[in-house]
Amino acid sequence: MDKENRRRSLAQFSDAMSVNASPFNSIKIDVVVVLCGAFMLWLLQDRMPISEMQRIMVFLVYSGTAGTWIAVKVRRIVRQLTVGDHQHVE
Repeated sequence: MDKENRRRSLAQFSDAMSVNASPFNSIKIDVVVVLCGAFMLWLLQDRMPISEMQRIMVFLVYSGTAGTWIAVKVRRIVRQLTVGDHQHVE
């Protein structure tokens, strides 16, 4: 589409409607991966040759590890954002 047709087009391409990338996008991806892993673990639980208590422990270890990983990443991003804000103020 040449410049003249773009000016006449109803669908104008403008930067005013764009959204900045969020620093938390990597967290969103991690949450999706963790949820998919938990779903797969839930599907495979009947095939595990272990007791019910051991299955519960597997889920607790998985969820605790995943939750800790996400919390650490969120804290790291927030710390980077707040340090960046303090540098701009001074």
